[in-house]
Amino acid sequence: MFIFPRQTQWSSIAQQQYNRFTQGMYGLPQAGLLAQQRLITHLAKSDYHECPDVPCLFRHSTNSVAFSLVVDDFGIKYKDKANADHLIACIRSLYELKVDWSGSQYLGITIKFDSTARTATLSMPGYIDKIITRFYPNLTRGAPSPAVYIAPPLRLPHPNSSH
Repeated sequence: MFIFPRQTQWSSIAQQQYNRFTQGMYGLPQAGLLAQQRLITHLAKSDYHECPDVPCLFRHSTNSVAFSLVVDDFGIKYKDKANADHLIACIRSLYELKVDWSGSQYLGITIKFDSTARTATLSMPGYIDKIITRFYPNLTRGAPSPAVYIAPPLRLPHPNSSH
């Protein structure tokens, strides 16, 4: 997939043409770094700053919003929905977003909250099946276990023998 820049500047110097991209393109080795720098600059305009001790953890300078950012997944902690909406509006001005208010999935991990027991259960349903399908596509059953004992065939004495 390619993303073409919205804004380009063309200049001609000594009969050579130069193109300046103002947005990243997939496939460039530095595209991730450029996108991260652009996002950090954009978030700083709205008072969201990266924590100095924890990479990819951001906090707002006046409200209680904190969020982590890993590639394209945001996990947001907030007390007031209006503060979360402020962050969402800030990011939406730069990117298209899909918001899941249940908070049931982050980084491919399914999260189930139990507020009465005050617990969170993390799981990855179907993960083992996907791994087996990926690495052992022709496997129809589980691998044989070395703990399974297979008895040798039983040898009965011949009826005419004297023993």
